[in-house]
Amino acid sequence: MWRVPAGEWAGRDAFIIGGGASLSGVDVEQIRGRGHVIAVNDAGLDLAPWADILFFADGWPRWFSWNYRRLPEFKGGLIVTRAKVPQVDDRIRLLRHDPAAALSQDPQRLAGYCGGASAINLAYLMGARRIVLLGFDMQGGNWHDNHRAPPLENAFARHFIPSLNRMAVELAAAGCEVFNANRDSALKCFPFCDLEDLPHG
Repeated sequence: MWRVPAGEWAGRDAFIIGGGASLSGVDVEQIRGRGHVIAVNDAGLDLAPWADILFFADGWPRWFSWNYRRLPEFKGGLIVTRAKVPQVDDRIRLLRHDPAAALSQDPQRLAGYCGGASAINLAYLMGARRIVLLGFDMQGGNWHDNHRAPPLENAFARHFIPSLNRMAVELAAAGCEVFNANRDSALKCFPFCDLEDLPHG
């Protein structure tokens, strides 16, 4: 079981690239070099293969089984997951998952119901002082059509958003700033921002 190197990103910004349709046509190169980057699922293969971390939450028979042959296309540092999967790439690091927790302080465990929430928890544990979310639409489909299973019914409203609402309270109490770069997102618990207006950090 891996331990997150707590504080390794202390004082830096982190950007998390999710899966929402709002990413269609967005040039994520604009965040390259502005901080650390966690790319969730396909974002780490197609949008930002240069990210610091590729994070995925679903193992077999979902995201990992569909994409494990493509993992060499990710050129970044680590591949982090909360799913027990075969060690097909020596960059894979496994963390435990506690979906009932609002925010994990344990460097071996991630909270969050969805993969995006767990990626936020990971950036927090790494010590990021400010976290900026891209593609966290929490409604509609993905920016790609590679998902091979139907979405869980009402998953955004029933599970994803409530989990992130709880996490937002804990992050604010811990002094970690989180911003949502999609003003049309159904996720309202983090203040909205425009990427071009954020100072480099």
